[in-house]
Amino acid sequence: MAKTFNPLEYAVLKQTEVVQEVNVSATERLHTITKKVRAYLRDRHRESFARSVIDPKTREELKTVISDYIHQLPNLCIPTLEKESLIKTVQQEILYFGPIQKALDDPLVTNIDVNTPYDVFIERDGEEEFRPDLAFHDEVHLENIINKMLIPDGKSLTANEPHIDSLFDNYRVCAVLGVKQGGIKTF
Repeated sequence: MAKTFNPLEYAVLKQTEVVQEVNVSATERLHTITKKVRAYLRDRHRESFARSVIDPKTREELKTVISDYIHQLPNLCIPTLEKESLIKTVQQEILYFGPIQKALDDPLVTNIDVNTPYDVFIERDGEEEFRPDLAFHDEVHLENIINKMLIPDGKSLTANEPHIDSLFDNYRVCAVLGVKQGGIKTF
């Protein structure tokens, strides 16, 4: 027996797919765009990308490369974010230290405490402030930023070395790996 085609069933299926696409959060979209740009830099600008960790001049050059790449591809966008804001955010994620870069650049900030990816405090002028706007996406994002800070010192946060105390660019970096990744649990 031949099966009949019902266009209404097809229309409902397509409508569901569109709804699922719209439900992708801006954070997830930003993560996807950042991964795509990072892969582009690894593939096409490998040496500069590696050098950018320790060379400010190379970082500045790569800011232009990132901007040009995002402008070239119209599908690299987030509807709720202006293109220039997207570019700046991706540059901060890839070339700098993500959400805490604003605090690192502020000369009045004397301390940054990150207790969980979503629990960030800064000390400015002797006053502690809770800063949810400086939150990380998740633990992996936080670990990536910590490890980026440790690269010039030749260290990384791992299960073999779950506690790090290091100096980076006149900043003290003290980190303990989370329990899920093999870190130490205290009671």
